Amino acid sequence: MSTLALHASPAPQFLASVRERGTIAADRAYLGAWIVALGICWCPGKAYAYLAPLLALIWFMLASRQGIVVRRVVWAAAGYILFVLAHMISQAHFELPNACVFAATYSSFLFLIAIPNRLLARVRALPECLAIARAVVVFEASFGIVQAVAGYFASGTFDVDNGDTVQGTIFPHLRPDNAFGNPMFGASMTLLLIGLLAGISSRRASLLPLCIGTVSLVLASVLHQLIFLAIAFGVAYFLIRPKLPVSRGTITVLVVATTIPGIAVIALPGNIGTFNDIATQFLRGESPRAVSLRTVFTEMASEYPFMPVVGVGPGQFCSRAALMSTGYYFGGLNNPRVVTPAGMVIATPLREYLLQLWLRNVGYRYYGSSQKPFFSWLSVYTELGGLAVIALTVIICRALLRLRRTSRALENRMPAFAAAAGILFIVLLGFQENYWEVPQAIFPGFVLLKLLYANCTSMPAQRGGFSS
Repeated sequence: MSTLALHASPAPQFLASVRERGTIAADRAYLGAWIVALGICWCPGKAYAYLAPLLALIWFMLASRQGIVVRRVVWAAAGYILFVLAHMISQAHFELPNACVFAATYSSFLFLIAIPNRLLARVRALPECLAIARAVVVFEASFGIVQAVAGYFASGTFDVDNGDTVQGTIFPHLRPDNAFGNPMFGASMTLLLIGLLAGISSRRASLLPLCIGTVSLVLASVLHQLIFLAIAFGVAYFLIRPKLPVSRGTITVLVVATTIPGIAVIALPGNIGTFNDIATQFLRGESPRAVSLRTVFTEMASEYPFMPVVGVGPGQFCSRAALMSTGYYFGGLNNPRVVTPAGMVIATPLREYLLQLWLRNVGYRYYGSSQKPFFSWLSVYTELGGLAVIALTVIICRALLRLRRTSRALENRMPAFAAAAGILFIVLLGFQENYWEVPQAIFPGFVLLKLLYANCTSMPAQRGGFSS
């Protein structure tokens, strides 16, 4: 028995050594993916940003050497191909190139699907990721503030359209690009700031980035994002109930959070004043968005009875991919940048039920403020179907409830609070525009929030806590 025990004892040590090497490899791989995501998505080239999720995923697969990630990518690709084939068989005028572009625009979600949370359970790259995020926030927010000040000297106000000049290095100029650069800046900056909250209880290093980043967000004047952020914080606090110890850090954060509305009211009275008009016009059914929703649930549902279940197919109606096929999506009608990927054709549902409404109302009052006739949740419903909406809703609710449940075992609940707020913010962005198809706006946030979520909901994280 002693001889057998002597020969058997190295086995657990060997397995532990293998797991440790795997953890170190995963640490380095995820940190590399994080750097790839930030480096590409904050660069001026918008077209290159669509490659960011794929390149980050390839980097992680090669560096971590985890076969399960490859298998998940294969299964996800096979499922999507089968879904597209089913639509091609059932529809006479299905546009395949549009579906291919759809896959590219939604590639941020492939990163979430491909890497299992349990693989990140022991990954200890969070402190390094947060340190890099702090540096990026300080640089980009400072750049954005300079752009806002330059716009102020040109226009004489921080209000109205001046916020459009705040775009960071996404568009590193002192003028608006009129191609979604400002909302991209706001969304990506917001998600980074939410992520930094994970380390606020233990380090003062996050205070300066949070303060500077908050100022840049207000000056960026993306009003719907500020509203969504407030809602996300409120719901996340109700779910997680983070304990806020009395410290200089938490007091500073609370002061900044409570002064944001006041700063916004002082600096952006014109933009805030439009909210009531927007809501009134939508409720009256006068806005393009209201007309689009009415059309989808009446006329379109009648002609495509299968749409409420499985949709009309990816890239066929109001997704970013579908709108690209018109050649007018980038820059709009007044300053069109005709960018139509090879082979793309305007799909029949888009031509019949959305194109004229979209083009006719480009000059509609408040068109850029919650009045566009398309947004991510509508795109998912019309192109992938009600089943996809239900599945997505279930996944989101399960993730939030799991965060709520597991956070009870955490002494420091701020990481769980940050993860929940980030998820809710992304969910709410889906009601505004086709944000989910813009990796430059959401992908860095996805990478950081996934690591936060995996650490919060894994047993090693619950035992060991967090350090940032």
